[in-house]
Amino acid sequence: MEIIDRISCLLGNREQKELTNYLGLNSVAFSEWKSGKSRSYRKYLIEIAEFFHVSLDYLVYGNKNNSIKLNPDEQELLENYSRLSEADKKEVSEKVKELSVYNDVFGNKRAGSQNENEMLEIFKKFNDREQIKIIGRMEEWLEVKYRRNAIDKQQIVGVQVARRTDGKFRKEPVTAEEMEKIKALPEDTDY
Repeated sequence: MEIIDRISCLLGNREQKELTNYLGLNSVAFSEWKSGKSRSYRKYLIEIAEFFHVSLDYLVYGNKNNSIKLNPDEQELLENYSRLSEADKKEVSEKVKELSVYNDVFGNKRAGSQNENEMLEIFKKFNDREQIKIIGRMEEWLEVKYRRNAIDKQQIVGVQVARRTDGKFRKEPVTAEEMEKIKALPEDTDY
């Protein structure tokens, strides 16, 4: 496999523009590389390897020898991760951190009840997009539930109004502790 083929493979579903922007090149550069009109990518091999988080040895020769020995599942996970957009990588990293915290608190063994295992099997039948929607809804539900529990334990002294990204306003209760933090902020003197 040629270097440009390996770059294309690593790029996966991501836009070519992500790579060319990262390298500070115009958007046609990648097309010229693929068509063989230019081999200027050779000047950027180090930066390209950094962009994909792979070794230069892998990028040039296809050698998958890492200083860290990975089992096949870990290698596949790393290869799939390298094909994600930066936003998706951030989301995956956050989920991994959440799981790490969960494992630290509850232990590495996640032996669920029969009901939990059945729910997990049903969840696996959904495609990725549907799974993400379900997780998002569950996170919203947990956030509301957590907030309600916190409110039930504390006295509400006011309401905070904020504009959402869609332009609508939302109201949230403010506890005495939060109100003290707000009062401790320095006053804005610009009018």
